[in-house]
Amino acid sequence: MNHRLAFLATAALALGLTIAVPANADTTAKEDRAVAWANSKVGSNDYVFACGRFVANAYGEPGLGYPSALAFHDHLAATKQIHMDTDIPKGALVFSQSPWDIDGAGHQGHVVIARGDGTFVSGGVDQSSQLNVAGVGGGSTVQIFKSWNPAPGAEYLGWAPPPATWPGV
Repeated sequence: MNHRLAFLATAALALGLTIAVPANADTTAKEDRAVAWANSKVGSNDYVFACGRFVANAYGEPGLGYPSALAFHDHLAATKQIHMDTDIPKGALVFSQSPWDIDGAGHQGHVVIARGDGTFVSGGVDQSSQLNVAGVGGGSTVQIFKSWNPAPGAEYLGWAPPPATWPGV
């Protein structure tokens, strides 16, 4: 597909035509870089209770731009960008909520990055309690999960591609 697109673009340029290239033409490279960056952070303690900042940083952004993963999810849902299927592509932002993400303000939600192989990279992991007791841990704030949220009773809230405005690392 990319070869065909490149050929058509070259032919159009040779003829002096302009064409509109789909916005997602190079998203695979962006997602690949984000997943590689996320994988490079596994085992670090740089993201204490900061899953949103973690996924945003993977895409070259300083933060989500929303007070919580749940608020970001709700914005994406309101703009029809959330997918509820479980055929989750590499680099997708995957949202959930569980009893583990409740603080004084209520549910904060959780967001992870899909690795494209059925596993997920999660920042913001609680080093001290539930995950390590549940045997998922490893003790760092950035870990690989075998599911989108290992918390008992976790609720899947869907996935979204990264915002087009996020440049990637």
